[in-house]
Amino acid sequence: MQTEHRRQHIPYRPLGLVKEVIENVGAQVSYVYEDLVFIDHNSFLLQFGEAGTEIIFYRNTETAPAEAEDLFRRLCGIAGDHGLNVRCAGSYSLRGNDDETLSLEFFESSS
Repeated sequence: MQTEHRRQHIPYRPLGLVKEVIENVGAQVSYVYEDLVFIDHNSFLLQFGEAGTEIIFYRNTETAPAEAEDLFRRLCGIAGDHGLNVRCAGSYSLRGNDDETLSLEFFESSS
C-alpha cells in the first residue's frame, strides 16, 4: 500500500521533503545553491534531478566509501517512503581557492 506522501504531487525541487529525509538520517542541510543541497560536515551532497521525485547523491571524496554507502542506503529507504528516488552518481571534491571562493568538481561513477 502506498504512503500518503506517494499519493501527493511531488513539486519540482522539493526542498522541504529533502530536508525531512536528510534530518531523518541524522544530518542537516547547511546550504542550498540552485539545484545543489549541501549537508553539514560535507560528507555528501544532493542534487535535484529533472523531475521532482529524482534526487542525485554524490559522496565527498574525503568520505570513506563504506560510510557513504551506509548513508546512501539509509537515504534511499527514507526517501522512498516519501515518494523520492535517490540514485548515486559518483563523488565530488570541494576546495577553497586563494580568492576565498570555492571550487566544486564532480567525478561520475563508472557503473
